[in-house]
This record gives sequence, C-alpha cells and structure tokens, in this order.
Amino acid sequence: MSALALSLKQSGELVIGSDKEETYFTEKRLNDALIPIFNFNKNNIIKYNTYVYIISYAYDENNNEEVKEIINRNYKYYYYSDFINEYYKNIKIGISGTHGKTTVTTMIKTLFKDEDISYIIGDGNGGGCKDSKYLIFEACEYKHHFINYDYDYLVINNIDYDHPDFFNNIDEVINAFKIASNKAKCVIIYNDDNNARKIKHNCRYTYGINKKSFVTGTILNENNSGYKLKVVVKEKEYILSIPLCGIHNVYNFLASFTVYYLTHSNKKNIENYINDIMKEYVNPKRRVEEIHIKNNNILIDDYAHHPKEIECSYNSIKQKYPYHNITIVYQPHTYSRTFFLSNEFIEVFKNKDVYLMSTFASREEQSKLKDKLVFDLFINIKLYNIETIKDIIDNNDNQIIIFMGAGNINKEIDKFV
Repeated sequence: MSALALSLKQSGELVIGSDKEETYFTEKRLNDALIPIFNFNKNNIIKYNTYVYIISYAYDENNNEEVKEIINRNYKYYYYSDFINEYYKNIKIGISGTHGKTTVTTMIKTLFKDEDISYIIGDGNGGGCKDSKYLIFEACEYKHHFINYDYDYLVINNIDYDHPDFFNNIDEVINAFKIASNKAKCVIIYNDDNNARKIKHNCRYTYGINKKSFVTGTILNENNSGYKLKVVVKEKEYILSIPLCGIHNVYNFLASFTVYYLTHSNKKNIENYINDIMKEYVNPKRRVEEIHIKNNNILIDDYAHHPKEIECSYNSIKQKYPYHNITIVYQPHTYSRTFFLSNEFIEVFKNKDVYLMSTFASREEQSKLKDKLVFDLFINIKLYNIETIKDIIDNNDNQIIIFMGAGNINKEIDKFV
C-alpha cells in the first residue's frame, strides 16, 4: 500500500492515507513524499466527489471502522489489486513466486532505468509517471490476490508451499499459479523448479541453469563479490556480472534478464548496458540490509521468514563473509507457518547459532496457536535476550548478527545501533 501511494503521488495524484498508530519501516518514504498519514478513524472518511478509496486486503468492514464507513456510505472504493488493474493501462509486468518477488521486481526496475515506468515493490518502494510505458509490480499468491490482474508478462520465480493459513497443500498453491498464468499474455518460468515447470502456457519462456532453457545461465566464476555468468539466448552469448552473493540471486537475475530481453531484444549493446546498470543495483529494504558497527561486526536486517528463504539468505551471507561468525535472531511470522513448516524450520536451523523471539502474529492475533507451541518445536534453540546479543557484539570481533523475520524485528536493530 505504501508503494502504491508513492507510485500514485509521483504520477500526479493527490494521495492521503490511514494506518495503525504503530510506525513501520515503510513510513519514511511516505513522509519524504509529503503524503499525510492519519490514524484510523471513521471521521477521516468524507464525501468528496473525486475521492477514490483504496483498501488494503488486511481490512474489511468487520475489522476496520473506516472500511465499514466507506461501505455504509456507498462511496467509490477498490481493493488493492482491483485498483491497480483498473488504474494502470500500460504494459503490465507482474512478478510472482513464493520467494524473491521483491528482489526480482527491484532488479527489473533497475534494468528499466532508462524507460518511463511505474513500479510497486514489496519493500514499500514505489514510483510512477503519468504516461509510463510499463508497470512493474509484485503479484502475491496469498488468498489468490494475483488472479485479479491482467498481465502482459507474468514471472513465476518459483513455487513452494507457504501461507498454510490459506493453502492446504502444495497442489493448491500450484493450481493458484495456473489460474494466474491464464490471466497473462506471456509467462516467464523458472525452469529448474519442478513445481514451476508444471505451469503450461501457449506463450511460455523459461530460464535456468541446470536445464536448457530459453535463457540459460552458466556460472563462470563466483567469489565473495558475486558471480560472473555466461548467459545464452538464441545461441547468442552474453558475459554478465552480478554484484550479489547467493545462488538464489543468480536465478533472480536470470528472471530479470529474461524480462528485459523480451522487451528490449532490439537494443544494441545489451551486454554492456546490463553490466553497467547492475553496478548501480541496491538491495530492497530489509533484504540482507547491512549495518557495519565496531570491531568489524555487522548487523543484518533480513525479511526471510520461510525456511527456504532463511537458507538462501544465510548461505549468501556466508559466501560474502566466509571468515565471520554468524548468529541468527529469528522472529517467527504467524503461528501457522511455524507449525505447518516446523520440520523445515528445524532442518534449516540445525547446526546454526539461533536465538528465537516471540512470534509476530500478524493476521493470527486471535489464533489458538501460541508461542509456547512454537518454543516447544524449537526446544534446542535459545530464547532471545538483548543482553546476550550485546555481549557477543561487545566482546568479539568479526561477528554477524542476522535479524530475520517479516514482522517488526528491525526495531531490535535500532536498539543496538
């Protein structure tokens, strides 16, 4: 919602909004853009002929007084994805997948730097211009939100089991992606992913490393600065460098490259352009975001909250800093995810130094599942104590503390800083 607000403001619209009193990491960009933010109050809902109300999927008339007021007064409103589909009439490039959406969307936005674009990214970053040619945006599978869009291009970066409070099994997740792909003119598929390969389409482009694809990448070199790749498309070779660690970021880059190639195949010097522009790439907020402090110690803020994401982030940090000792502080995100993916969490935390925080309940505040159950699952993991982490930082060199989770764990970092 923050990214959408920024995109609309840059497109010339008047934008105001409401939220909870709690401060979120996405708020700074809104303040910098001079977008007023009010606390939720039904008196914010006023009659004004040109107002259009846009509602987050987090709220409805049963849990939010403003939404109830809008509906009772029969004012014009849209839910988030319905509004995006209606408002933006340009070429729509949607980025979906269980993991990596925010990174891929940011990469594509970076590659499209020379274009008139609008973009809506999951770290709260948004931009736009009135006559933009492209809309680059994240499309999330949760509660089938991504089936509300009409896509020109739909990236399916991977398919994994997540959101167990909505999906009962992996087959339901795969089926949701099949439905979304039917809304797209073209789909771009991660070809090394067994689940993603199940998505069939009459206009289907693939990318990968292990299987021959429309865009096939080969790692020529890897070190603690990133990767050098040979990328082959239609028998033409490109030698490309990416300043990011972690094999998952190779796949994220290949997805982004495929989108750029399909929309700019006539562009000259693609290789030089991409190598130059990727030097400017900056990770999204809360995606392996580093804060360097004393004694060569580093605090890392990371959004990873699924076992696969935790593994990928951890390995990328280990690749970049092979001589640092790594400690994880993890804040579980929703009880249901922890419970239903408990075996995967236990496996990914094995042989790692992990401290566990209380669960960020999010939409499950009324859940009967509670933290005791979470702590029982991770019986061999230590509970988080701020003084313990402080001692690690104060009394040692070359330490990395990764604060992981999709909730408000970044506020713990503020305390240390």
